[in-house]
Formats: sequence, structure tokens, C-alpha cells
Amino acid sequence: MKKISGIDLVGQELTEWTPGYAKDFPHAVYLCQLENNNTKYACDQSKIGGASWHWFGKAAGLFFVKEGAFAFTTAAGKTIFEKGQGGFMNVNVLHSLRLPEGVDQAQVMVHLFDPEILIGDGGGRISQKYIQPILNDRKLELVIITKDDPEMKALYKELLESFSLDEEAVDYEIRIRNMLSNIWTDLFDMVEPGLGQQKKENRADEKVKRMMVYVYQHFDEKITVADIASSAFVSIRECFRIFNSSLGTTPERFVRDYRLRMACQMLSSTTDSVTTIGYNCGFRNNSYFCKIFRENLGISPLAFRKKSKA
Repeated sequence: MKKISGIDLVGQELTEWTPGYAKDFPHAVYLCQLENNNTKYACDQSKIGGASWHWFGKAAGLFFVKEGAFAFTTAAGKTIFEKGQGGFMNVNVLHSLRLPEGVDQAQVMVHLFDPEILIGDGGGRISQKYIQPILNDRKLELVIITKDDPEMKALYKELLESFSLDEEAVDYEIRIRNMLSNIWTDLFDMVEPGLGQQKKENRADEKVKRMMVYVYQHFDEKITVADIASSAFVSIRECFRIFNSSLGTTPERFVRDYRLRMACQMLSSTTDSVTTIGYNCGFRNNSYFCKIFRENLGISPLAFRKKSKA
């Protein structure tokens, strides 16, 4: 099981990428480690957590909280997952992960997979009857899997067993596909009575993703709200409305938070000067960069670097 602690965005749509997720077998299992940087770096990076919004594209996710707890937030709201709970996340769901107040760290085991591996090429009846109804139901962004619910007893047990399979075994791909198929079958049986509400095109969701990608690609340049709005072919007023309804923030704050997040990464991983890092993150004035950094993170860039490398 691979361990990861950060999110890499790749491809034209900048969806989340995970080590081991391959085209010939689109599945990866990994241990996601979330840490409260207030403990490690003496600053609270959750204040810039809004910039961590991302999505998985065509991949669905199954996860289990091994230690701690974390908050899973979508445009529909926030759900707290605690130790011993699991969940299913549907494809293409815009979301962010944070540690709840008072929680210093969490370990979450995750299966990321394209549901196509369950049906093979073409799909046919299995795809139409069992896979697409779940993928196309707009109510099923997120499902909590808990041992406290008698209806989930088998599903919960299979989820735990799926993380114990030997990844080095010769027949691992067949075994994990069979296990995921069993989990999907139990999930389908559980949610089938409520299926049928077709997923409508969420234009606001798609537009905010376009605007987020624009920020990710141009954060080191001068960006105006008009630029962001133009990337999704909306008015400035509509841009503000979409950011507020989808992410609970403003376009300017989203840009600032993403720049600060990238600055934190560069301060921790490079030897570039504070001035250079600020400039490369879109802050053309070093004094302003240091001021904004301290105001939002409670520590200077230089002090952050020293503590992150301690």
C-alpha cells in the first residue's frame, strides 16, 4: 500500500493523480496521511484549505478511516468520517479533505478505481443495469459505510478485507477486481430502492472546475476576476455566485489561498529565496507576500521554512 501525503494535479483537466493508477488496470490502493500542520510547522494551513478542492474524474473511491478523523466536504455540505468508518465516493465529485477541529492527524486507506474494470470492454447489460445507475444518480455523491448499520454488515466486512489483499500476489488484479465487484454488488443492493433520479448536468459544478483549472495553470501570473470568469464563459457576477455556492469562497480568496499553499510547498521543498518563491507564486511585491503570509498563517515565510525543515 503506497503512502501519500499530498495531492498532485495532472492532465488537461487537472484531476487528482495517484501513484500506481495505470491505464491498463485503472486501480490504486494507498494510505493517505493527513496532518495538522499547526502541530508540525507552528502554523494553521487549514486557513488556506479552500485551495485543496479537487476531483477524481472517471474514478470512484472506496475508503476506510484507519486512524483519526477527517471532514469530507462537497458543494452539498460537510461529512465527518471517524475511525472505523468507511465510505464510497462517486465519480467526478468536487471535494476537499480537512482535519476537524481538535484532530491532529488521520490515516485513510483508499481504493481509487475506474468502474470499467468491473465490467470489461463494452459493458453491455452489467454496465447498464448495475454500474451506470449508481454513476448517474446525482444523489449518490457520497455514501457512509459503518458497522453499526445491520444492512451494511457484509459491505463493511468486504471493504476491510479488500485492504488486506496481497498486492504482490500473481493474481492480485483478478482478486481485487472480484472483491470490488462484490462490494459494488452490496452497494447496489443497498441503494437500489432509491435509484432512478437521473443525474442532471451540473453546469455550476463544471464551470467552477474550469475556473479552478485556470487558477491552477496561471497562479504565478497576474489574475483578475474577469480572467477567471472568461475561462468558463460567465460574467463576473456569475463567477462570484458560482464560487460562493460551490466552494463557499470568493474568486480572489481562492487565488490567494492557492498561491499561499504553493508557497508553503516551495518553502518546504526548495532552497529558493523567499522573494523568489513569492514572485513565482504570483506575489510581485515581497513585503506584501510576507504580510499576507503572516496574516493568514500566523508565521513569517522564513520561520515557516525553518520549522518545516526542523
